[in-house]
Amino acid sequence: MQKTVIHLVSNNKFVNEVFLPALGQKDQEGWSKEKSDAGIYWWKDQDRQNLYLHGYHPAYLRRRQDFEAQLDTTAELAARHLKVST
Repeated sequence: MQKTVIHLVSNNKFVNEVFLPALGQKDQEGWSKEKSDAGIYWWKDQDRQNLYLHGYHPAYLRRRQDFEAQLDTTAELAARHLKVST
């Protein structure tokens, strides 16, 4: 995959034990926390130009009434980092 948004909506255990090792990372230390107020950490793979997002599950967001905000943040990050229109 190249120039793709990969949005993980899984718990930290899966991310830390399965996903990050698959990326060759041991933690989210290098991930941006600039959008943590929207519940999203992100990292861009410069080689493949993929944008990885880690956020809350949509069901949880709907209960908190934050689904729209995370969706807007996802679209904004994709537009900025992958040069796509929203």
